[in-house]
Amino acid sequence: MFYHLQKIYRGSYLLPCFMFIVLSLDIHSETLSKVEVQKLQKKLKQKETLLQKRAVELEGKNQKINELSKWKIEKRQKISNLESNKVLLTKSIQELKQKIKTCEGRLNGSSHEIGNLVQETELQQGQISSAKKELGDLKKHHSNCLNKMSLLKKQFKRLEREYERTISKRSGRDSGIKRKLTAKLQKRISGINKSVWVDNSSGNIVIQFGKSFGYKPNSHNLKKNSYKLLLKVIPALAEILFSDETLRLSLKSVNFAVHGSPQYGGKFIPLNPHNNLAYAYNMRLSAQRAVTITNFIFGRRMIDYPYKNELRAISRATGESYSHPVRAVRKTKNCGEYDCIKSQRLEIEVEFKG
Repeated sequence: MFYHLQKIYRGSYLLPCFMFIVLSLDIHSETLSKVEVQKLQKKLKQKETLLQKRAVELEGKNQKINELSKWKIEKRQKISNLESNKVLLTKSIQELKQKIKTCEGRLNGSSHEIGNLVQETELQQGQISSAKKELGDLKKHHSNCLNKMSLLKKQFKRLEREYERTISKRSGRDSGIKRKLTAKLQKRISGINKSVWVDNSSGNIVIQFGKSFGYKPNSHNLKKNSYKLLLKVIPALAEILFSDETLRLSLKSVNFAVHGSPQYGGKFIPLNPHNNLAYAYNMRLSAQRAVTITNFIFGRRMIDYPYKNELRAISRATGESYSHPVRAVRKTKNCGEYDCIKSQRLEIEVEFKG
């Protein structure tokens, strides 16, 4: 019986009281009569039933207390969340207020800019009006200019016709002067040596490199025979140019141009593609050779000949490298489509005033 009651009232504060009653009954059971015992047992059952009912009610209340505790925890959590949200909302509201202030400041600035733009627009409208007036004046000026241009075109055509007639007369005169010079050179110089001749198309004196004229290999120093040939050619050229008044008054310059062959290091150098090293070497050598000639014909080693100073005053020396090689009749292994021997030459070019 005690075990049964302990199981029923476990976890209840009535258990100690009930145990005390049971122990008291056990102690005094022997002294009580059976009727009294039965009465006591009946009361005990009633108390037990009442206690069970109270225990059930108490368990329900404990359950409600647990539910209320959970509800309280949930509400506290919600309150905590709401407080956090409140902090965030407060911060957002402050940020929005700051943005509103910023926007108000920008709006005030924009209003100021709009005022400035309105003023600028009014100013530009005034400028447009002035520009329209200027445009009208320019149109009138343009019309006047077109009229003047029409007159100038007529004058230009007239001057162009006069210029063409003048050029035609001058070219005829120049060609006549060149023919005259070529004829005199042919008569006076062509018979000096086989390596010297006059080009009929250009009127240039051509001195071919060879036995009678030339330089030491890879050098700008003239051979001995070259000096002898120059002693014959240059005085004759000076006399032809300056003794004739027509030629002398038309002279502009005399160019001593030394031409090289398209070779470098004993090998043929094609003109295309361009070889910078070979071209520079031949250019330097041909220029030095040209200067050697002018130094000799106008220096102390050359005899004093008539018109020496006059010829020196209009002369210049140029190196042509292998820019203008002479084409060969047939291609060769050593010089391709060019004649390396004939390409090495001195050309004396006489230029007249245009």
